[in-house]
Amino acid sequence: MSQNITRYKYKKSFKYFITLRRDPAGRGCDQGHANYIVNNDIINDKAFYSNSSGPVATVLYLEKIVFDQKFNLLNSKNEPYSIVHQYDKRWDKFAEAVSYKKKSLNILV
Repeated sequence: MSQNITRYKYKKSFKYFITLRRDPAGRGCDQGHANYIVNNDIINDKAFYSNSSGPVATVLYLEKIVFDQKFNLLNSKNEPYSIVHQYDKRWDKFAEAVSYKKKSLNILV
């Protein structure tokens, strides 16, 4: 992926290019490269999972958000997700869970 990112530079959205502004969302270029690598069979040992039942949650696209008593996010199989991505996009649902996790890990809130 590093070689692809070096070879194929990120191109800003046209509106940010012509106005000489920085993209306020800080978008980068890794997603396109990751898609290319996965869809061109560059990685042989891979598995695909649905967002609702797999080990990785992209929270922005979850229809149902369910926590257990320790605020672990659960998938549709009632198993805790291993990775929770973009929880900040649904902060209304995650603020309490993050606060609980910080307290249980003795992290200053």
